[in-house]
Amino acid sequence: MFYDCRTGTVLGTGHRRRGSPSLYVLDTLRLPHISAHVSSAASSSSPSTSSFAKWHHRLGHLCGSRLSNLINKGCLGPTSIESSFHCKGCKLGKQIQLPYSISDSHAAKPFDLIHSDVWGPAPFVTKGGHKYYVIFIDDYSRYTWIYFMKHHSQLCSIYQSFVRMVHTISTPIKVLRSDSGGEYLSTAFRQFLLPEGTLAQLSCPGAHAQNGVVERKHRHLIETARTLLISSFVPSHFWGEAVTTVVYLINRQPSSKLSGQCPGEVLYGTPPSYDHL
Repeated sequence: MFYDCRTGTVLGTGHRRRGSPSLYVLDTLRLPHISAHVSSAASSSSPSTSSFAKWHHRLGHLCGSRLSNLINKGCLGPTSIESSFHCKGCKLGKQIQLPYSISDSHAAKPFDLIHSDVWGPAPFVTKGGHKYYVIFIDDYSRYTWIYFMKHHSQLCSIYQSFVRMVHTISTPIKVLRSDSGGEYLSTAFRQFLLPEGTLAQLSCPGAHAQNGVVERKHRHLIETARTLLISSFVPSHFWGEAVTTVVYLINRQPSSKLSGQCPGEVLYGTPPSYDHL
């Protein structure tokens, strides 16, 4: 038998399961009425406070402001508003993640920090048979490079090609920031970073905001590419060409993060030309 620790009342009975010294099977259960648990609180509080709490539960844990609105309209009868009422269930069931602190850090030189992430699989395969793409963003200039992939396993060879391109422009990459996806944790990829002297910064699982620069870039690319396809009446399987066009254009558009300058202008030192557009 087990009891209510406060009142000593028998709440239920059970028996020990055969062959298990610590497992019991419940035979009967009698839960006390809710008023028994709140009797002490009810005796020291007014009926209006209890009524406010009951209406809160009856209406599916309605928030206090909307519940007060119903009370002011007279929809719930003679009920008083209890501004100090707090529901433990609401605190546990409706809790949300706290916002991340705003980061205002900025790389001092090109390729000091590269943001990277893989997007996909796409709902449609491109004309070239690709379902994924990976982007690399220079934190200093916000210049973006995009590479298309058929499989996640192609990331290592693509990154090697990207690094060779970087060597023709600047010094080696110092920091590569990405999520904790398996393609960034592979042995081949990590072994390539080691002789390059590149530090891998990995975000925590599920913490997309820690890699927010590239996550926001994904949204910008996809939304703009979708707009191009819709407005031009182009079939969806041309999304690869649309995303490539968007990356080309974004690198030539003024950015508020760069005080009105374009990513290509910051990286290469010359303003873009728009004559060919």
